[in-house]
Amino acid sequence: MKVSVEGRKQLALKLKKAAHDSKSNLDAERKRSAEHLLSVALPVTPMSAGKERGELRRSGYVDHTLIRDSSVVGFSAPYAVFVHEMMDRTDQPDADESDNPDLKINWTTPGTGPKFLTGPFNQWRKVYAENMKKAALRGIAKYG
Repeated sequence: MKVSVEGRKQLALKLKKAAHDSKSNLDAERKRSAEHLLSVALPVTPMSAGKERGELRRSGYVDHTLIRDSSVVGFSAPYAVFVHEMMDRTDQPDADESDNPDLKINWTTPGTGPKFLTGPFNQWRKVYAENMKKAALRGIAKYG
């Protein structure tokens, strides 16, 4: 990459603009990646059984405001972490033993299971990182 400038003030101005554009590009790419992650996590998220069917999937969210310069992807159902970490399907309480049998997880939906957020993230993380790298470089390249 080659940057041609005539003086320190021009260089400082170009660097400031490049940093601003790179950050803007990164913010946009981070938001796109977070929205994409939720979209690929939802189909592998288990369904609740009974009258609450689908509650876990419906609780999926993306928040771009919770932490500055970050995006949070998660599930707000109170049992989401338990189900996400339920590696052994026999850990699931029987309907007779559960306080709320309507929240029993339906493992019969093909392709669903534990690690429904971690799995898609691990599958796509290199793509997200590469897209963010490209977004940052686009912000710099305009001033080269």
